[in-house]
Amino acid sequence: MKKTFVTKAIAAIFATAMMSFTTATEAGAQNTFVYGQDGNTMTVSTLNADGLSITPKLKYEYQYDANGNLLEKKAYRWNKDNRSWQPAYLLNYLPGDGIYMIDYAEYDKASGAFTQNIQTSIYYQQAESDLLLTEVQR
Repeated sequence: MKKTFVTKAIAAIFATAMMSFTTATEAGAQNTFVYGQDGNTMTVSTLNADGLSITPKLKYEYQYDANGNLLEKKAYRWNKDNRSWQPAYLLNYLPGDGIYMIDYAEYDKASGAFTQNIQTSIYYQQAESDLLLTEVQR
């Protein structure tokens, strides 16, 4: 696990450096995404026009069970005015035998909970690695 993380970190640093060299002179540098991972948290930033600094955009927090299966993905958006992460949406993954359900909910500022636009997607597994979306419930 540690070796995998170190390998991913080195690859991310190399990719970031290469992106800096190839996009620093382009006017559209802000459309270049930079990814960073720390444990179960991933941040997505954009490269600024100067080609040297980045602006945070999204943050994802992942939770896994003891077997390494994804259970939850919580997304945040960067609020540049107060320089903080604001909750955006939540995905709950519910694996079963041949079925995989994903619950989606958006954050409601008034209640302080993920209670808006709740939806469930149901996937049925047909083969070893193929998933087929068959139903979306709102």
